[in-house]
Amino acid sequence: MLIRFVFIVSLFRFTSLTGECQVPSFYLRTGYGYFGNIHQVLSPGFGDVPSYININPAVEGKVKNGSTTWFDFGYKLQTGFTINAGLVFAETKYNYNDGLGFFWDFRQSDSYKIIDLSFGREIKIKSFDINPSLGLVFQHYYVSFADYQVNPGPSPSVAFPTIIDVSNNDLGMSFKTDFEYTFKNSLFVGVRSGIHLIFAFGFENVYFSPLIGMKL
Repeated sequence: MLIRFVFIVSLFRFTSLTGECQVPSFYLRTGYGYFGNIHQVLSPGFGDVPSYININPAVEGKVKNGSTTWFDFGYKLQTGFTINAGLVFAETKYNYNDGLGFFWDFRQSDSYKIIDLSFGREIKIKSFDINPSLGLVFQHYYVSFADYQVNPGPSPSVAFPTIIDVSNNDLGMSFKTDFEYTFKNSLFVGVRSGIHLIFAFGFENVYFSPLIGMKL
């Protein structure tokens, strides 16, 4: 689907060219790659937990690994600065961390939908562009998992498991850099790396992906 989308945009671009030489002002970028939540690495643990509660070693202090698909639409100002509006869709998967370890062999997933409004500066070196940018992000986070209440005692017992849905909306900042090579036909390829600082949690998400785009 991603390749088809880029092909349609490229076809539109080529069929709309005129004999006049125009400096492109609009940019369309998209990519698919790695996405990870690093909150447990920076702040290991889950606070004060009772002695009868176990913590899964596969989760504590570990990165939640996943993937992301993102889209960006940008406009280049005459000053060389760029304004970008982007959408990020991501998912991470990791082991359960229930208190008595019944589900530790099972996996659960978190989903992220992120709006990113950023401002950056294009640095051009021959056919290469370096685009560092700083942005404001709105993040919608959702997870659904099975859990149970642990009743303390010499032999802890559990209540019947229930499905728990957690949804959060948070604000934060994005720091990202694109490295791009531009072909003569205004098509460009490259890589993007970045990190999200969520105000409520600190540095949380990192991502890295190849990208493809078009100067319109």
